[in-house]
Parts: sequence; C-alpha cells; structure tokens
Amino acid sequence: MKTDAPFRISTLLGSCLGAGLLTASVVIGAAQQSPQSSPPAQNPPGRPNFRTNTNAVIVDLRVVDKDEQFVADLTKDDFRVFEDDKEQTVTTVSLVDIPITSRTERVGVPSVSPDVVSNSHVDEGRLYVIVLDDLEEEGDDSGLYQGHRSVTVRAIARDFVEHHLSDGDRAALMTTSGRRNMTVQFTNDRRRLLDTIDGFQGGFGGIDYYCAQPNSGGQCVFVKDNLHSVMVSLTSLAEWLAQINGRRKSIVLVSDRLGRSMKREINMDLASHEAADVQAFVAAAARGNVSLYAIDPVGQPTGTPGNIKPLPLDDLAWLDLDRTQSLEIVSETTGGFAATHTNNYARAFDRVVEENSFYYLLGYTPSNVVQDGKFRKIRVEVKRADGKTSIGRVPEFHVRARSGYAAGKPPAKTVAPVPDVLPPDLLDLMKSPLPVAGLTMSVAVMPFRRTAETASVAVVVEARPSALMLANPDTGFSGTMEIAIAAAGTDGKILGGESGSLTMNLSAAARERIAAQGVRMLSSIDLSPGDYHVSVAASDGQARGSVRYDVTVPDFSKPLAMSGIALGSIETSRVQTKGTDARWNSSLGMPPTTAREFGTTDELRTFVEIYDNDQRPHETRVTVSVRSDAGKTMFEQQQTLKRIGDQTTYPVVTPIPLVDVPPGSYVLTVEALNSERPREAVSRQIPFTVR
Repeated sequence: MKTDAPFRISTLLGSCLGAGLLTASVVIGAAQQSPQSSPPAQNPPGRPNFRTNTNAVIVDLRVVDKDEQFVADLTKDDFRVFEDDKEQTVTTVSLVDIPITSRTERVGVPSVSPDVVSNSHVDEGRLYVIVLDDLEEEGDDSGLYQGHRSVTVRAIARDFVEHHLSDGDRAALMTTSGRRNMTVQFTNDRRRLLDTIDGFQGGFGGIDYYCAQPNSGGQCVFVKDNLHSVMVSLTSLAEWLAQINGRRKSIVLVSDRLGRSMKREINMDLASHEAADVQAFVAAAARGNVSLYAIDPVGQPTGTPGNIKPLPLDDLAWLDLDRTQSLEIVSETTGGFAATHTNNYARAFDRVVEENSFYYLLGYTPSNVVQDGKFRKIRVEVKRADGKTSIGRVPEFHVRARSGYAAGKPPAKTVAPVPDVLPPDLLDLMKSPLPVAGLTMSVAVMPFRRTAETASVAVVVEARPSALMLANPDTGFSGTMEIAIAAAGTDGKILGGESGSLTMNLSAAARERIAAQGVRMLSSIDLSPGDYHVSVAASDGQARGSVRYDVTVPDFSKPLAMSGIALGSIETSRVQTKGTDARWNSSLGMPPTTAREFGTTDELRTFVEIYDNDQRPHETRVTVSVRSDAGKTMFEQQQTLKRIGDQTTYPVVTPIPLVDVPPGSYVLTVEALNSERPREAVSRQIPFTVR
C-alpha cells in the first residue's frame, strides 16, 4: 500500500476522557453533555435522526391498553406532545421492536470471555445498568439474615444476566458504593459480568451520615444515611446515561430499601432530607430519559418459594409497607416499576425485557428555544382516528414516558476553553459511554513486560471501512483515516497513547483489497500494573466509530507470569498493516490479528512470553492446546523451558494447523506450570471458531 504519510503520530498524556463509573460517590464522566445534544453515534435504521445543530428532544415511551398490552400500531398522527402545557409539533415517531428470544433460543454463557472487542451491532439490543446495593450490612442487630443478603443479591443479579440478557444486549455493572473492582463498562460479555457479580459483598456503607436533633435538648445524633449515598450514586448515573440519545436506558437496582434512617428506635424524621435526595434523582432520570426498575431481594418470605431464596424481613413488620412503597414510588415516577412482595424474579425480569423491547421514540423540536437550564414538563397524549384516546375518566390507552427535561444552558463566558489533545471529532467519540457504530472496528489488547516496573501493552486495531473515502479514480484512489488510541486509568486520566492519520494513495486493486479486508493499525502503550480503559476512535471522513477495551496489566515480577497471547494466521497476514509497533516480525513472524474466525485451510500462530522469575532449581512446562466446546482435544503441544543464565523472559511461538480441525467453536489455552509451585500455574485463553 502506497502512502503519502504512513502514520503521523502524536503522544497523548495528561488529558481526561471521562472514563465512566468512578469514585466512591460514583462520579460519572468528566465531560457531561446536555441531554438535548446529539450523540456522536449515527442512529440506526428505524430511529429518529436529528441534525446535530438542532435542540431536538427525543422521548422514548410505551403505550399500553386497559389490559396492559403494548399498542404497536400507532402513527405520528396519533400522538400529541405538550411542553409546559404548550402543544409542540411532533416531527417523527418510530416504533422500536427488538425481538425477544426465549430461554431455549438463547446461547449459553460461554466459559471463556472473548479477548477481542468490536463496535459491530452496537446499536442493536437493549441497554441496562445493573446496580447492586452494597451499602447495607450483612445483617441487622437481630441477625435475621446475617450472611444471606449478599448470597441473595448475587443470585438475583446472576439470574438476570444468565437468563434475561440476549447476545445483542449490552449491560454495565456497578454498586451503590462505587467500588471500582465491582464496576464494568457497557459490554455484551456475560461471562465478565457474572465473574464480577460473584465478587459482590455488602456492608460498604458508613460514608455518609446525617446529623439530626431528635430531642428537644439539641443533642446532635449522627445517623448513617444510606439513602443519601444511593441517591447520589443513582443521580450521577442518570446524568452519565443522559449522554446516550435515541435509546431506551434502564437501571436495574437490586436493593431492599432506600436507606435505613426511618426506624422507630431512632425516633427521628428525615423526610425532608430524604425527599430532596429523591427529587434530585427523579429530576436527573427525567432529564436523561432513564427508567428505574427496583428489585427487592426480601421478596415474600411467607409466599410461594421461587428459584431464589428470599430474605426474611430485617425490620418490624409495620415498617415493611413504607420500605416497599419507597421502592415503588421512585421507580414508577421514572417510568419503571418495582418488583416487591414476590419471589418470582423471573417474571419481573421478563417484564423488564418486554418494556425495553417494544416502545416508541418520539421526536420534536421545542418552540421554546431559550437555553436557561430550567426544567420543562413533557406530557404525551394518544388519540387515534378511531376515537380511542388516553384522555378521559377511563382512558383506552396509558402513556408511560419521562416527565420532562432540563433545557440546555450555555457555559459561562468567563470560563476559558481548555485545549483538547485530540481533534474534536475523535474526542467526542472517546467520551461516548457506549461504543459508537459506523466505522466498524475490532480491537485486541495484549500486555507484555518491558521493564521490571512497566509493561508494553500492544494494541491491535482492525478497521473494515466498507465506505472508506477513496476518491479520484483517474489519478489514483486516495483517502485519509484519522485514528486515536488512548489508555486511561480508572479515574479517567489519559496515561498514554497515540493519535495520527493514515493517508493512502492506492491502485484500483489495492482499493478493492482494503474494501474487502480492511486495514490494520499496530500501536503500543507503556503502562504500570493496574486496570485501564483503552479507547480507540477513528474517522475516515464519511464514517466514524469507537471501541473501549478494559485491560488489566498484571504484575510481571511474580515468580511465574505470562504475557497476553498474540494470535496471527497465514490468511490474515495479508491485511494491509501500518503503525508504530514493530516487534512482530522478530517475535510472531507476522502481524497479530483481531480475527477470531478462520478457515480449515488456514494456519494459526501464537506468541506468548513466559516470565520465570524463580531462581530456585525447577522446570517450567508450557502447554498450548485447542479444545472443542465438548472438551475434545484437537491440538496439544508441550515444551519444557530451559533456564539460560539469568534469563527470565522466554518467548514461545506455536504454529497450529487447522487442516484437521472441523468447523465449530474452540478454546485456545496456553498454560505455564512451575514444577516447584504447581498451585501457582498461570494461563490465558482465547475463544475462536473454525468455519
């Protein structure tokens, strides 16, 4: 591939991406956007598409009849929308109909998480944020459910992920305390969600206290106010989700109460204090078009047993009505519902899925163009040509929609703009809470040891731009792709990366090859051990896209450690490749690929580094194997590493022919075992398929 400038590079350091769900109070995103601003993503077919320079408002809503059945045959002429009681002009109405697969049709949760992340099909499916309340203790003073609460919360969350998330859905995970090790960004990797859920424990409250004076003596009593912590978390989450436009967004909260302040023995009233916190969340949910579904793990202890053992009540019975009503009122105010007094969580989750599968997206441009930041009420009515209406004493239809939004407010003129490291287009892509579809990309990230304290993290990006801008066929096909790769810590601060442009002048044959195979970019970032978000954004002038990859850089100073697995193949080595990471010719012998589907005539090649830091006499055995889903071994190769002097890094390259591997799903496993430390074996796995 001929290029005018193979790849211009600039280093990214010190900026901030707004990495997502963060601190103990759940500060969500560094760069908040107005709910009215248009998202960087391109709207998929069937969804309203508004120009980016308008103040268009998008409302997702459900219309049900008297029997609570969804009404799916409405048109734009059937809707009326009012803003602050003034009727607006409806510009577009679109029906969203996401197929619901039955449990038997759903693919089982894979045993191994994929090691490649892509933004393909990101606009399909449903969006959920699963929030687990970890502020509550494992039991109260009576010990009624000591040790059982976390077990029940885990079981409920696992049931939702295992049996109610389809392959096209994406879910994020967080806790009300905001613990980073319990945070997962939006993903369709159910295995990763389940593994994180399995680490859930309660009892992380106690940060927020409320000072009250229950007696006339004026004595200040500090009471742990978990409701405040929960509402701060949910409010920040709703504000973060407001950046996603044109999609229905739902919070699935597993919590048995909204705070512990209302107890008889405390003899105090925090109603006004709690009401302010709740009001702040409800307003944020309305602005962000977010629905809350509260799942009560207490269930119905005296009712029919379900598939999950409910918790006994941890309060006096007279408090139970207040406890459940708080969950119900807050949820219903946001357009969701609360599952209380039931042990049938499967039925509740089925309803959550249904409400997020069939709904309308209504768009209008408000007549009030003043950007004053004030809250504006929204009311949607339905009146069909047959005379049936949502108005009247016994309405035929019931409309469930958000109650309003906050008008955008321009920034103060005294605030000086902060210069951005990246072009605005790419920066907007990286700030998106969701991967952005359009320019299809797949990304693989592999950490390797560089020094005793740092790792060289390889980043492989393959873009398949079917609409790559390659013009001027008379003088040669030409085009430019802008790309940025950045690694940020869990606080959102960029710690390393590259940005540049790939400028191409191609022959007709090369253009056809790129259109069919795409292009590959190779980069690397030096990082210390820890957890990071690697963001990739690209634009070819017509289409653009982004991907976020969560990676853990391990501590390579342990007695035995292993790098990531670089995977290449004979067929994929023909993809046009550029970039700054030149290690692969001398290690893998070919560029690594993000492809995970191969033909039977292809040959794979894997490269890993084993870090053997144990100075005692021993043997280290490395096994590379390929096994089918049924556990049948299709390939296995073992070798024993021989220590040479003070050498601690051992490269392992393994060719794997696929000629005898029938079509199907497989798992590639690389395992290293120290003969003196057999319990400290290390391994990595990659799922792939053969067609």
